Formats: sequence, structure tokens, C-alpha cells
Amino acid sequence: MKPLISVIIPFYNLANSVEYCLNSILNQQFDCYEVICVDDGSNDATYSELMKYASNPRVIVTRKKNGGLSDARNMGVTLANADYITFVDGDDIVSPWYLSSLWAGVSEGKDTMVFGNLIRIMAGERSEPACEWVKPTECIKVSKEKVLKLLCYEQMLPSACARLAPKHLYDCVPFPTGCKYEELSTIADYISFAQSIVLIMEPIYGYVMRRDSIVHSLYVSHRQIDDYMIAVNRFMSTVSGQKAADRSSLCYFEMLHLSRIFRLMLRSNEIAKWEKRGVIKKIHELLPIVLQNKEASVLAKARFTLLAIAPNLYNLIFKLYERKIKHV
Repeated sequence: MKPLISVIIPFYNLANSVEYCLNSILNQQFDCYEVICVDDGSNDATYSELMKYASNPRVIVTRKKNGGLSDARNMGVTLANADYITFVDGDDIVSPWYLSSLWAGVSEGKDTMVFGNLIRIMAGERSEPACEWVKPTECIKVSKEKVLKLLCYEQMLPSACARLAPKHLYDCVPFPTGCKYEELSTIADYISFAQSIVLIMEPIYGYVMRRDSIVHSLYVSHRQIDDYMIAVNRFMSTVSGQKAADRSSLCYFEMLHLSRIFRLMLRSNEIAKWEKRGVIKKIHELLPIVLQNKEASVLAKARFTLLAIAPNLYNLIFKLYERKIKHV
């Protein structure tokens, strides 16, 4: 019987996560689905752990040369037998009602995109992540303008996970391979293709955070920063072209991500001083618009003002904040 949903899970060196991730997927209050596990050239025991599940009729296990997350997701799309696709990361968990809730949203009509809510879960080094899930009861149909505004203010994340979309959307707009920030880069395109958007209000996806993942990498390449800027500009260009968001929302979005790009620049030895000055100059230009934005919080306005007038102090405060979280 043809599955209704293909669940695509990329794995790369996640041998310790395979069991809890797949067990959560296979414990669904939903019957008609398949699980496509893509081992992206792992060099640990990930593939052998995945093969323990290969006898399950729902599970398809494949292995490929390492090509990155986007490449693994794209391969999963080519193998998918269902007309609708959802992605799960190989170190996360989902609610028992994950698939049934997403599928309930499809009843709104053809080419619907359904977005679920996620919850961050702290996991210890030796304990498996767990969550007490509540069965979702509410799906809300929203306009494209509404969901894009939620993305601009980061009240919703552009994650490829915790959402359901027609397969042909990913056929038309595959994830860009070899690039970081691929989710931010493509989300506006997917929304523009969709006929309708549905939000699930209760959390259905568990984003697992380990303490070692909270600490940022000490090395940031110029390529990573370029990818980030390209993703931000692509999002803004797509949204502006559709006239789907007001200028103040897009300015807030740009300011938010420029603040993060600036902090990445400070951790890179490949970035010239003039490039950093260029980002701060743009932040200065955006600041008056953001300060007049009634939807921006007072805290956000204070944060961006500090960044504009004292960028080194801004960075120091964030370092202290991250150090505090690390030791909580």
C-alpha cells in the first residue's frame, strides 16, 4: 500500500542517537507511512545501528558518500514513495501524534504546507532525551503573509523539520547542496509554492540540545558567513518580490540576522575589518526603522541599539551569557 507520508531522516555520525530517534518515529498513532534513513557517509557505527531496523517493513536504509545535510535530504526525496514529506533530524525525537497531527492539517486542501510547533529538550551525556507529549487539538489555517511575518520575528523557525509539504515542492526547489543555512534560504520559496498554510499550535517535535552543542565552534570560515548572507538575502528577495511582508518586518528580520553575522565575523580570522565595518554600517541604517517598529520588543530594541553604538561590548555580554548557559 502506498504510504501517505515519507519521513526522511539524514544521519551523520549519530550512532548513539539512532535508537531513540527511530523508536520515536516508529511509535506513531498513524499507520500509513514509511521511514527513509539516509546515512550520509558516517565513519562511526551509525550505519550498523540503522541496519538493525532494516527488517522493519516501514524502514528503508540507504548509504551514500558524505555530501552534507542538504544532499542527504535531497536523496531522501528521490527515494520517497509518498506524495507528502516530512523531515526529522537524526538526533531529535517526535511526539506519538507527530504524523497524525501533520496529516490532519492536509485536510485543508491540495498542496497544503503544515507547520508544527517544536520544543527544545535538554539531554544529558548519558541519558536519552524524553518529553511528556500532549495530543494536539488545534490546527489553524493562516495566510502566507501571517506565516512570513512569524518567520521575520522568529516566532516561528524556518526548520525543515516539524513540517509536512507536498513532495513536488522539494522536486521543484531542492535544498542547495554544499551550503549552510539551507533552511532559511529556501523557506520563503516553499511558502510561495504552497496553496494554503496550516499551523499546529501544540509542540509535536523535540529539538534535542546537548550541552556540547550549545558552545559555538571556535572557527568560522568566510564561506559560512557568505552562505548566511546569501540565505538572508534570498529570503528577503523572495518575500519582497511577493509583497508578502511589510518593510518594518523585513528590516527587523535583516537586523536580527546581521547581529548574528557580526558575531560570527568576530570568531573568524578570515574576515577583514572593512567587512565588519560594513555590517555595522548597515545596522546603523536599519536601527531607526527598527526603533519605530511597534511589533519589536523593548528588549530587542535595546539589544540592537547596543550593537550599533558599542559592538565590542555587545559581543562581550553575549560571551558571558553563553558561558553562563554552559555551566547551568
